[in-house]
Amino acid sequence: MIKTINKDEIFNQIKNGYAIFWLRKSIEFARIRDFKFEFYDRDMPKLDEILTARIFDENKELFINNQGRDLLARLRDDNGLKEDEDYIQSEFYLMGSKFEELENGFCKLSSKSGSEFIIPLENENFKLVAVTRRDYISTFKDTNQAFFKDFRLASMKGVKKWEKINQNL
Repeated sequence: MIKTINKDEIFNQIKNGYAIFWLRKSIEFARIRDFKFEFYDRDMPKLDEILTARIFDENKELFINNQGRDLLARLRDDNGLKEDEDYIQSEFYLMGSKFEELENGFCKLSSKSGSEFIIPLENENFKLVAVTRRDYISTFKDTNQAFFKDFRLASMKGVKKWEKINQNL
């Protein structure tokens, strides 16, 4: 189920989960506990700073996209999936060469190329960060050809080694 969200409801959709904000000058990760966003060393971004954001848990995702003067938001809730809706689930990995434990359950993932991300995961000697992605499948009515109509993020976790891709068909 997909629905449009108004400005006053934007940050009250996910009770416990994660958020990734693509901002004008950085990419920021947050943990969400009881509707409160926890960043490592910053406050919640202002709406005009956000280019794109994905705020998610296992069952739903709020996608925010800046369209110039307008901030568009849509909520995809898997609890309301129609019987004929289906998705493929897979994981992609945020790669880095070094993990550094930080305080309050955060760690810094850095790479030799110079990129750094502060991730809201406790460093339990993991080597990779896996993000679960769901690609939603639809078909063209006239040809029955399948295509991906949407995707969302579903979870984030630290892993010690590459894992097989999990697919639900």
